[in-house]
Amino acid sequence: MHTDMLIGAKFEAGTEIEETILNPRTGETILSVPEASQGQVDAAVAAARRAFEGWSRTTPSERSGYLLRIADRIEAEALEFARLEALN
Repeated sequence: MHTDMLIGAKFEAGTEIEETILNPRTGETILSVPEASQGQVDAAVAAARRAFEGWSRTTPSERSGYLLRIADRIEAEALEFARLEALN
């Protein structure tokens, strides 16, 4: 599963300690996800602030299109999300 963070317009892996997600029944590792560094958090906040100005000028129709594309991507991975949620 892809676990990189979207910061601005690029994906990057967290650089801090990995958080391990365990199957509570078996104790097996399901997934390990590196946490974001303070610098990565600051970069994400700065990117969000920069993006807000342009986003706030988009029309409801444009926003709807973006959100529907995001929903399509989530739906495409729905079975994997459900599998992981059921394990944890």
